[in-house]
Amino acid sequence: MWYADGTLYVGYWDMDKRDGLGMFVQVNRNRYEGHWYGDKKNGLGRFYHMNTGQLQEGVWENDVCVKSKMLDIEVRQFCNYPTQYPIRAETLCDSRKLLEESELWLNQTLGDIDKQLQNCIR
Repeated sequence: MWYADGTLYVGYWDMDKRDGLGMFVQVNRNRYEGHWYGDKKNGLGRFYHMNTGQLQEGVWENDVCVKSKMLDIEVRQFCNYPTQYPIRAETLCDSRKLLEESELWLNQTLGDIDKQLQNCIR
């Protein structure tokens, strides 16, 4: 679907609303690839910030990103306003120990996390 303002949507529909997997490309070349529900970004998705050369991977609810991580994309240096320095990779030294000591993790019961992921994935 080409819109009058120059934006583009390619993906699934439910009646006249974006629903399911789809890609939305803005006039400034930024784009979202991911899940839609009720004509809004909902669920897992990726947003490419083409002006700065960064990729935002995360979870959206009603067009708002509620949790994400940022990464540099390979073409960062060719973007209009690339970030001055690349995002440094961070690694956990002892991830198992962090989980074992985490109050959030210790309070989870079997199935809680799967229910949350199922809500995100739809």
